Amino acid sequence: MEKWLQSAASVPKYARICGLIALSIAILCAIAPTFGVLRLEPAAVVLGAIALFGGFRGVGAGILVMCAMDLILSPAFWTNVTWATSPYSVVDHSLAYFDVVGIIAMSALLFKRPHG
Repeated sequence: MEKWLQSAASVPKYARICGLIALSIAILCAIAPTFGVLRLEPAAVVLGAIALFGGFRGVGAGILVMCAMDLILSPAFWTNVTWATSPYSVVDHSLAYFDVVGIIAMSALLFKRPHG
């Protein structure tokens, strides 16, 4: 396994908790792609970013892959990105774009060099 992907033995507890919660939310979003992606995926993205920032890279990579897969396979996500829904669902459009920006931020945090 690549050295940058391994999690350090001294990962902070907050990063471990956020990572495990984010992974469970990402799995839940895969089970319910029409509802979960717009309502639950932002929480998984934020918690996954916190886990990656804390150095929990092994689970962070899994969260990143699950969240990206959820977005790619979700019909609700593509409907809101293409603005094919009603003009009154600005919150749904904003959450869809937040997910995209969050995935990009998580990939940047995955490749962040650990200090020390």
